[in-house]
Amino acid sequence: MSRHLIFSILICTAVLHQPERSMAQGPLTRQAVELAKAERFEEADAVIARALNTFESEDPTTWYVHAFIQKSLFVVRDGRRPDSRARSVATQAAMECARRDP
Repeated sequence: MSRHLIFSILICTAVLHQPERSMAQGPLTRQAVELAKAERFEEADAVIARALNTFESEDPTTWYVHAFIQKSLFVVRDGRRPDSRARSVATQAAMECARRDP
């Protein structure tokens, strides 16, 4: 019984000291999602790039959002050209998402 209590206290303490790490999505990822919903993909790309340079990069969802934005840029901006850089970046981001959350 006491082991479970001690473990619970340790978990709660860790979450309270790092609340931003315990959220499902970080603030930059959420901002990028909102921009992508508004089809503002260039702006969303800049925001998700910032997110990937923070603790949010540890979240597979951030990589999924990154892949979605890059795929959207590939389709909308690049007209599905096979030589589009966004296409290869989207593929790499999707693979990273799968690696982090199989």
